Amino acid sequence: TPASTSNLNSAFNLNSTSNLNSTQEVETKKVRSTVGIELPDLKGVLGKASSEIWATRLEGLVELKCMLNFQRNFPQSAAPSVIEMLIGRLSDVHVKVSLAALDTLIHFIPKFPEISEEQLEAYFPAVLKFQGDSKESIRNSAGNLLKIIRECCTMETLLRISSRNLEFPDLSVKLGAIVFLQSLSLESESQPCLELGSAMRPLLLRLAGIITGESQNSATPDRLPAEAIVLLRILAVAHAVSFSEHVAKLPLTHIFAFRKILGTDFPQIEDLREEPVAKSPEKSRKSEHQEQEKNLQVETQAVTKGVSGIFDEISRGPPVAQSALTELLHFCRATHVLSWINFFSQFVNILEIAFRNSEPSIKELAAIVTKEVCLLVSQYDVKTLRSSLLKLMTSIAPNLAHPSRDVSRASTEAVEQLIEMIDSKPLAESLVQIFLESEIPVLASLRLFSLAQSKLDSQLLLQHLPKFFPILFEALKSDDGEIRKSTVFCLADLYYLLKEDLTPFLAALSTTQLKLVQIYYNRRLKNL
Repeated sequence: TPASTSNLNSAFNLNSTSNLNSTQEVETKKVRSTVGIELPDLKGVLGKASSEIWATRLEGLVELKCMLNFQRNFPQSAAPSVIEMLIGRLSDVHVKVSLAALDTLIHFIPKFPEISEEQLEAYFPAVLKFQGDSKESIRNSAGNLLKIIRECCTMETLLRISSRNLEFPDLSVKLGAIVFLQSLSLESESQPCLELGSAMRPLLLRLAGIITGESQNSATPDRLPAEAIVLLRILAVAHAVSFSEHVAKLPLTHIFAFRKILGTDFPQIEDLREEPVAKSPEKSRKSEHQEQEKNLQVETQAVTKGVSGIFDEISRGPPVAQSALTELLHFCRATHVLSWINFFSQFVNILEIAFRNSEPSIKELAAIVTKEVCLLVSQYDVKTLRSSLLKLMTSIAPNLAHPSRDVSRASTEAVEQLIEMIDSKPLAESLVQIFLESEIPVLASLRLFSLAQSKLDSQLLLQHLPKFFPILFEALKSDDGEIRKSTVFCLADLYYLLKEDLTPFLAALSTTQLKLVQIYYNRRLKNL
């Protein structure tokens, strides 16, 4: 019998922080309780894992994990197909599916440790990104997989692949690569048989680019060069001989930049007596700028062509629209943000059309794409995108009250990301406009306010309160229990923000209504 969505969440630790062992025990009991029933057919499982429906994909990964755990003679010939499928699922648009693929890899690789460098490089960025996730359970899963990968690959292969990830467009992948390289370098120091070999020189060149600012931009977080310097110090101390040998072959500007950073820890290079005279810095900067412009121009041309095709497909039937949204997400992940950030308003138009689609699966996917694209854009200056972000928030807002839990959940996560990117004043003005003028359902507007209240400007709210408080007062009289409950939450949030300034408005409420507001306000204080 196919597992329900709730069972899938439990099986892959998506609703709790329990460890992998407890998850495996649950699955062991599940399989043992089905005595006489064969494990699912591998071909059917791979078919499920490639389905267009995310819940079916998740179910396929659950069944594959069971097969890996309990089928003694897992077919060796199937390994290439399985690893190819798992690589694709790691970048799945639905986070539950990508996490399930991550967990399944943890059980797959020990059975098939012969990982090709090409395969490892295909899924390594996703694992590094998971390692920096805000949720501890996800970080632990990524850490477990990295430990397994270390046991299956040579040190030089890992260093080579990790070093190449320092050029990955996603800053979180770069940071994850640096942190992983730090642990690798320390590990190789404690094992004399492990050498950094030919991986040292390209690694040093990439570190120099990060530390000196050559490969950075205005959005590069301070932690990135700081962690790069930590890695440089580890290499200089733990691998002094190899470090000195390779540093001596670097451009002189890099050598003296390293010397300046490391000070007395830097190994002495006798034939270098003085710092080189800089050669026409204006020309050097101009040449570098021209090269960057050329690369961005090539990517921008590809974006122009891609956006045009996606825009044509998004208004067609659900299968085509779903394919178009998936293509948009993969396209944004694969290219540099600077090459498509100028097309953000077109992206918003595409997503706006998707949110108007009556098919829940399209709405959910549009919300997932919105969150991911906004996360990528948030690494850069988003002030110029304010109007597009507000327009996108207004397009998503009705789905906060959608009857489908998957749609409302994905929409909530997308709106939370948007709110984080919008300044307090325009956010408050937009909320007032939504309450007073838009056709968004009252329940959705109330939920939007609850999500945004932590960033609202209290003075601006107080200024507009006479306009939208009557709407709240009428909502309290609604026949819909959810609307009444959300309104009480909303009033409790308002009282938390405005305190005594809200008291004159609360005088219009009945004694029972005031008591409810007080109860939820006190509960809110306890949860702080």
